[in-house]
Amino acid sequence: MPSSYSKLFSDNFVGITCTDIVHPGQSCSQFILKYITTDLIIGSLKFYFPVCLTSLLVNVKRWNQPKTWTDFLKLLTKCFVFAAIFSISIFGGLCLEYKILKKFHYHLIIWLPTFVGTFASIILPPAIMKAESLAMFNFYIEYIIKSSNSEAVQKLKRSLLSGTVVFAAFNALVMCGMLKARCPNFWFSKFKYSKDKEATNICQKIHSNLTCTNYLIKEIKEASTFALGFCIIKSILTCLGKLNNGPMGVLKIFFKSFDFKLFSFIAGIDGVFKTIFCLLNQKTSFSPLTNCGISSFLGGLTYAFFPRYEIFTLAISNAIATFYQALVNCYEKEKKEMPIILKGINKLPIYYLLIILSVPTLMHNRLFFPYNVNKTVSNFLRVGSNGKDRDVIYRGISTFFGYKIK
Repeated sequence: MPSSYSKLFSDNFVGITCTDIVHPGQSCSQFILKYITTDLIIGSLKFYFPVCLTSLLVNVKRWNQPKTWTDFLKLLTKCFVFAAIFSISIFGGLCLEYKILKKFHYHLIIWLPTFVGTFASIILPPAIMKAESLAMFNFYIEYIIKSSNSEAVQKLKRSLLSGTVVFAAFNALVMCGMLKARCPNFWFSKFKYSKDKEATNICQKIHSNLTCTNYLIKEIKEASTFALGFCIIKSILTCLGKLNNGPMGVLKIFFKSFDFKLFSFIAGIDGVFKTIFCLLNQKTSFSPLTNCGISSFLGGLTYAFFPRYEIFTLAISNAIATFYQALVNCYEKEKKEMPIILKGINKLPIYYLLIILSVPTLMHNRLFFPYNVNKTVSNFLRVGSNGKDRDVIYRGISTFFGYKIK
């Protein structure tokens, strides 16, 4: 980070207290009490209720079972407790940091309270922790790409063709890794292997009870349904921050914010891949791995419909994770002893560490390098704090640069 930023911070934050940044006109205790009884409750429910509701909707066939509802309440409670601890750690931590250190430091002002707050992520259910840690890690990869001065990276950012081709290559790595590892992570395509020992080719192993045509119809329908659901949830999250517009206004925003390009990408990447994969398996003598690479590369070209950093970085992290698992599976399949480094990595709480390492850094960069941080990070915090973070961040930026940000 530029030393000039650190000097600018030191010059402009002389004599600045937590009252100036966090709670003008209030004491620390008054602010925290008011925040706990209002914004914390509203923000936590705004952020996590849709996530927990999604898990409930997935189990709609089991709504008649009491366990379904108790699991839903447990999930919501765990998420709420984490959100409460995390947000109090940030806002209360800013006050506590000033009280202990007597001033704010450039590297610690937002990083330290966020770092402490992320330890509470151990409360989160494993599936949600995994999803959030991967999302934040991908946002950090995006920050690295955006802030890079490398000529190759600059060309990649400016050219849709180059970005699409590179993404398609990563998509091929992900799908080939899945084929080899047979342990898919979250991705826009997946395999479902049958246990038919008499299967003679890869198509029979994937859809032994269906013809290729019927299988493709079924899979394209599922991919389209998933894409539709994903886009609807995205639109709902957009509407949550604009509920004061009235029912008709919210409905208008919902339809206007529906992302048809995202729908085309999600439905297309899976549909194109599986169509070409089945065709190559039936019409050529190439190996399944080669067919997978070709078809997934062509499917990955649908990135042109939705060229976003979030998708690009997800391909990078998924390629790494899938091939790591493929490597581990290779040792287990051949009954070889894994190297010490792989054993060590397997024992680490990877997703927990990703949250602890990436979130505080993203928060620091959001304050000092906001244009290089994904806007979704700001949106998450805005929803989760019920907009309270915006006031604090704007006061911090105004103080940092020496003029008021509106």
